[in-house]
Order: sequence, then structure tokens, then C-alpha cells
Amino acid sequence: MVIGASIYQNSRIRKFEFNISEVKMKTVKTVTSAIVIILTTAMFIGIITTDAASSGKSKDQVINNVISSETLVEQTKKEPVKLEDCLFIGDSRTVGLYEFSSLKDADFFANVGMSVYNISKAEVYNKDGKRITLLQMLQEKQYKKVFIMLGINEVGYHFDTTVGKYKELVDFIREHQKNMQIVIQSNLHVTSDRSKNDKTVNNQNIDRFNAVISQLADGINIIYLDANKIFDDENGDLSKEYASDHTHLKVSNYEKWSALIKEEALIIP
Repeated sequence: MVIGASIYQNSRIRKFEFNISEVKMKTVKTVTSAIVIILTTAMFIGIITTDAASSGKSKDQVINNVISSETLVEQTKKEPVKLEDCLFIGDSRTVGLYEFSSLKDADFFANVGMSVYNISKAEVYNKDGKRITLLQMLQEKQYKKVFIMLGINEVGYHFDTTVGKYKELVDFIREHQKNMQIVIQSNLHVTSDRSKNDKTVNNQNIDRFNAVISQLADGINIIYLDANKIFDDENGDLSKEYASDHTHLKVSNYEKWSALIKEEALIIP
């Protein structure tokens, strides 16, 4: 009986000590979280105070501006936009999208052979029949969505250099277009016949590039749209059913691509 009582008492003591330790750990976590919140709040207040002092605005005005800016980005992602508020940048496939789909109300900066290497000096005809550069197009109008599909003409170039030039293009667009969303489109695959016989333009190289540019998407400011899922065959190649020349789509299939863009990028007529 004495031994049993001793075990019972020791058990209670250990349990009490464990509860004390648990309380201490919870207290430390709570205090740590409180410190983080205080420091973060202090930093935010400091930034707001500095911004208010330099701009002559009240703190409430500055805070509202910050919140409004973040809300606008979210709305850009979630709310449908009209075609006339969209710009499509690309190569011959995007030219086909303009010529053979129902996206003609959008603006297009595209030509055969367009690439990240020549786009800064390229000129295309706008709707008024005037030759215009990409910079001029971005300066003349504020867009809500800018679509990019480039890469097929670059697969033979140095990979890291091409990726760097692509990122430069994305940064260039964001520099000249505020509060819009960039839609990075995957490069469409080629047919299995071309992929197997072309050492440069093949689906392995296309997938490698698509994988990298897809990582630029953050889901808010930049999203990624992959049209290969509606044109690929069971092996992941451009289906011969949809292809006109092993690389481009048949005229009748550009509207299928257009429908996907409207659905996933939230575009209304």
C-alpha cells in the first residue's frame, strides 16, 4: 500500500511538472507571436508615417491607397474584362489567333518570326494602319490583360539567355502597364513527326522552356494558361487532327483556342 501510494504520488508530481512545462511552452509561443505582431505593426506604421510625411497626405489616406491598390490587383484577376482591354503579344501562332478567331476586338502585337530577341525593335501595323512599336503601344493605352506567347522561335538559342530575355520582356511590360495582369501562354507543341525528326524544335525543348516561364506566374499579377491540354494527343504531342503543318493549327481550330482563353482568362465580348 505504501509503495502503491508512492507510485501514485510520483505520477501526480510528474503530471504536474509536465503541465507546468506545457504552460511555459504555450506562454513562450504566445509571447513570441505577440512580439512578431508588434514589430510588424510598428514597421507598417513607420512606413505609413514616412509616406504620409513625404506626400503630405494623412495616414488614413495612405493606408486606404495601399489597401485600394491591393484590392485592384485582386479584382483584375477575378473580374471579367472586355476584349478591347486586352493585348496579345506573339509569333505566327498569335497571328493565326488574330486572323481566324473571334478575338479581333483585342489589340495584337504579333508577326511571323517574332521572338524575345527582336521584339524591342519590331514594328507591326495597328488598327489604324500605322506601324508601331511595342513601347508605343504600351504607352498609348492602358490594358487590363496582356497575353504573351513567345518561345517557339527561340528554342535554338542559348537557353538561359532566352529565359533572361523573356523575363526582361515581362518586366518591361509591367514597367509601362500598371495594375494589369499578364497572361503567360504556354508554347504549343508540335506534332510527333516533327518532334522526333527535329533536333531543335521538338516537344522536349518546348516543355523545358514552358516549365521555366510557368514559374513566373504568381496567380495574381501573372497567370499561366496552357492550351496544350486541348490540342495534345495521348502522347503529349500536337494532335495531327488539329495541326495544319506539324507546327500550326488548322484554321478551324483557332476558335477552340480562343474559347479556352475567354474561359480561363475571364474575358467577355
